[in-house]
Amino acid sequence: MNRPIVLSALLGMLLTGCQTVKLVTPLKERSNPQVSVADGRVRVAPDILTFFSDEKNVTITWRLPADSRLRFADRGIEIHGRVTDRAVRTPDGGEAVVLDRTQNEIVECKRSQDGLAFACLNRNTRPGVYKYSIRISDGQKTIEVDPPIVNGW
Repeated sequence: MNRPIVLSALLGMLLTGCQTVKLVTPLKERSNPQVSVADGRVRVAPDILTFFSDEKNVTITWRLPADSRLRFADRGIEIHGRVTDRAVRTPDGGEAVVLDRTQNEIVECKRSQDGLAFACLNRNTRPGVYKYSIRISDGQKTIEVDPPIVNGW
């Protein structure tokens, strides 16, 4: 079968509802993101953690490779707050979102004893986008990235 026919058949099935295609990463993967460092940058996969409204009280465990020389810093996972619909001007003329720092959705964050994992409980009782940081250390310097967690999807 050639490519155009296969693509047409798949498109037809999607449009007519003849087949359901699962495009969402399974909960097991979303709740166990893999963290690595490449070219001096922290990478996490999946990069945006999304949780459906019925996925309550999920423990998210970020993991570095077992053979990594890197470790999660003391505050390796820090939840900064829920993104609000407000924005403010920054001193340099840019804009920044305003965070609700009183969030209690993603809580009880703890680093594993060996420093290769960090876990938090995601209660997921209030939909929203939550800003957080991942901090990785080599013992001398710490690098970080700040991807989102999306609840109530």
